[in-house]
Amino acid sequence: MTLEMLSPKDLSKLTAIPVRTITRLAQEGKIPAVKVGRQWRFIRDDVERWFRTTASNVRHRILVVDDDTELLELVRLIISKMGHEVVAAAGGREGLDVLEADTKFSLLVLDLQMPEVSGVDILKKMSEQAIDVATVIFTAYPDSDLMDQALRYSHITVLKKPCDPEEIRRAISSVLHGVAQPAAQ
Repeated sequence: MTLEMLSPKDLSKLTAIPVRTITRLAQEGKIPAVKVGRQWRFIRDDVERWFRTTASNVRHRILVVDDDTELLELVRLIISKMGHEVVAAAGGREGLDVLEADTKFSLLVLDLQMPEVSGVDILKKMSEQAIDVATVIFTAYPDSDLMDQALRYSHITVLKKPCDPEEIRRAISSVLHGVAQPAAQ
């Protein structure tokens, strides 16, 4: 029997969790890991088991930024029902204000095209300040120049507007937990 060993970068690609977060979790003993020399390694089966049990029960803090108040409220409600804490910002300027005051979020759910301050502006500012937060972008324009710019700043998951509540829930679960979640009952 062969064990599949993953590096922090491999695990990051698999789970959409930032490498720094994975390394911190390993150092704190919160994720199954082994140290090989000076490098952390993860046995895939152990990590997947950990995600199915421990990680799926964690309450995450999520920032949602959108100038569409109806979508903002829908996403806030979905995330709250998933058991997570939600901070909602009605537009890009408010989103930047929130991030200037507090950067401790597990996930950023972000509209791409907003007046005054766009989603790209927020991603750029986060990059400049080395704020490493997984991101889900909602956009009606997934093939736009704005999306191309966004991809320069962050590993992101994209949902095309309009999307139904189950798509939103699955995308958020997948990014937070690194595995597809079953449909809600």
